[in-house]
Amino acid sequence: MSKLFSFVLALLFLFLLPAVSCSDSSEERSDGDSDSDMDGSESEADSESADITESDDSGDGDSDISEESEEEVEIEVESEAEEENHSPDFARVFEVNPSVNPQPHGVELENVADDLDGSLSSVADQDGCRLLRVVTCVDEGMVNTIDTGSGPTEQRICTLRPLADKYKHGNFDYDDWEAAVEGDYDDSDVHAEVELYYHAQKMYSFLTQPDVGLWRRLPGRHEKDGAYLPLTLVANYRLPNSDGDLIPLSMSMFLPEEHRAMGMGEIYGLTGYEGDALVFGQGERADFAYDGETVYHEFGHWVNFALAGLTNETLIDKYGLSNSGSALEQGLAETLVFLVSGRSSFFQYIDELAGPGFARSADNDFRFPDSLNGFDQSDGMIVTGANYEIFGLLKKEFGFTEARFAKVILKSLSSFNENGAHTFSNFAATFLQEMESEAGTEAASAAEKIIDARGIAGEVRAKDISDYHAGGMEILYFGGAIDREWNTVINLKEGDSVTRTSTAVVQTCLTLPFSDADGGFSLSGIASGLPDSMGMYPESENWKLSFLLRKAQTIEYSALEGGNWSVKYDAEFEPQFKPVTTPGGQMKLATWNFEGLEPGAYYCMHLINQGDSPGVLMDISVTHE
Repeated sequence: MSKLFSFVLALLFLFLLPAVSCSDSSEERSDGDSDSDMDGSESEADSESADITESDDSGDGDSDISEESEEEVEIEVESEAEEENHSPDFARVFEVNPSVNPQPHGVELENVADDLDGSLSSVADQDGCRLLRVVTCVDEGMVNTIDTGSGPTEQRICTLRPLADKYKHGNFDYDDWEAAVEGDYDDSDVHAEVELYYHAQKMYSFLTQPDVGLWRRLPGRHEKDGAYLPLTLVANYRLPNSDGDLIPLSMSMFLPEEHRAMGMGEIYGLTGYEGDALVFGQGERADFAYDGETVYHEFGHWVNFALAGLTNETLIDKYGLSNSGSALEQGLAETLVFLVSGRSSFFQYIDELAGPGFARSADNDFRFPDSLNGFDQSDGMIVTGANYEIFGLLKKEFGFTEARFAKVILKSLSSFNENGAHTFSNFAATFLQEMESEAGTEAASAAEKIIDARGIAGEVRAKDISDYHAGGMEILYFGGAIDREWNTVINLKEGDSVTRTSTAVVQTCLTLPFSDADGGFSLSGIASGLPDSMGMYPESENWKLSFLLRKAQTIEYSALEGGNWSVKYDAEFEPQFKPVTTPGGQMKLATWNFEGLEPGAYYCMHLINQGDSPGVLMDISVTHE
C-alpha cells in the first residue's frame, strides 16, 4: 500500500486551505465443484512488475454486514499468571489493527508447525506442502548488484530470516508492539511477524472453509518444478539503498514468483526464497504488518492473480490507455477484505500514521464512468461498492452469507478469462452468470439492477465534467511516455511521425451552454509530479501535456500495422502554465483555453502526455467564457 494517492490528497488538502489443509486434489463437494478448473493463469509483467497498492480516500463508516457490533473492541489482556500456562502457539494480536483495537487479545495461532525451528510456518500436509511462512527483512549489510538500464549498481538489501521462535521464547507472545502502536520507528519488532501469520491464516481459513467449498489450497501457486512452496510473508520491509542503510517504506505489495524470477526480486532486494510473497513495509511511522485489512488486501491480490491472471496492467483500446484490469483487480481484492473482516471501512491505522489518503470505504456511491480518475485503487472502489451493495441485498433478501458470496466471486474469477478482456463489464457478465448458477434468476436479477445503476455494464470511458469547480477536489491522473520496456504507451502515428504517447484512462466531456455566445470555455488544474521511490522516472515534471478535442463524440484510437495507432480528433489544445503559491509550496497551475466552439454542442476532450513523467491534475475546474 504505497503513499502515491496519499501524497496527492495531502497536496490537495494543502492547496485548498484558506490562503486450512494442503491436499493437492480436491475432495468431493456437495455442489459437485472441484478445483480442476480453478488453475490461475500466468500474467505477463507490465508497467508495474509487482502489485503495489496505493492509497485512496473515502468515508469512515463501519460495516453493518457483520452480525457482531462494529464498535471498537476493548479486549482485556490476560494477567501474567495466566500467560505462564499458555501453549507454545499462544500469541496476542490486534484483531483488526491498533486503531480499532487499542489492546491486543490472546489467541491460539492455528496450523503452526511443530517440526521446524519454532518459526511461524504452517504445518506440512501429507504431501509436504506448507501454506505460509513468515520472515523479517533484517539489515545485516547484505548487498547485491542490479542493472535497470543505466549500468550496474551495488545496493544494500534485506536478509530474509524468521525472528519469532516459540521454543526459545516459550510461545509467540511477543510484546514489542509499542513503537508500532505509537507511530515510532522500529524495524526489528518480532510482533510484526505474529500479526502477519495470524491475519494471513485467517484469510486462508476463510477462503478454504467448507461453506466456500472450492479448493483446499490456492490452485497453482504452491508448486514449482515438483516441489511445494509456501506463501512467504515479509515483515519490516525496507527499500534497498546504494548509499547507506535500508530505506523506510510506507507500502505493501504482492510479488508473484514469475516476477521475482525475472529479476524483480533482485531489484527489490528480496532474495533467498522461491515462490510468491506478500511484502509489508516498515514506514517512518506506520508498520504495515499491523493492519489486518492490509494483509487481507494483499492476499486478495494473490488470489486474483492465481485465478484470473489479474495484476497491474495497462492496455490500449479505442478510448486510449486503460487501467480497467488493474482497477478491477483492486476492487475485487477489497471485496475479499470486507467479506473476511466484516467491516466496510479499511486501513484506519495506516491512514492515521502514514496518511491522509489510505482510508477506503466499501459503503460508497461510486459509479462508472463518473468516478474514474486513473488511480487504480480509487477506480477499483466502483467495483467494491457495487459488490458491497449487492451482498447487503442478497444477505437480507436471500439469506446469503459472506462465505457464499465469496464462493460466487471466486468462481467468477476462475471463469472470467472465458469472457474476454479484463474489463468491468466482462466481469459483471461473468459474475451474473455465476450468481444465477448459484442462487437462481431472481437473485441474479437483483444483482443486475445494482450493476446497471452503478454503470458497471458500460464500456465507454468518458465522463461529464460540466460541474467541475475550484474546491471540488476532482483529479485526473496521466501516465508518462518514458521509453522503458515495462511502460505501456500508445505509438501514435500522425503523418510520417510516430510519437510515444500516454493518456488519461478516462475522457472528459461537456455540453456548452446555448447562452455561451463566444463558444468557448477554460479548464484549469494544479499539475503535480508523483513520488518515485523506485527511481523509475529520472525527472518528476518532464511533461508535454495537451487536450485532444472532438465534437459530438469521443476521441477514438485505432490499431494500425506494426504496433502503431491512429487517433480521430478535431483539434489539439496546449496549456498555459503559471506558478501559484499555496500552503503546500510553489506549484503549477495549468490552464487550457478552448475557443471557437459551437454554443450548445457536445464536446469530448482527452488529456495526453508525450513527456516522460507521469503526474496528476488536481482540483480541476471548468469556467465558461
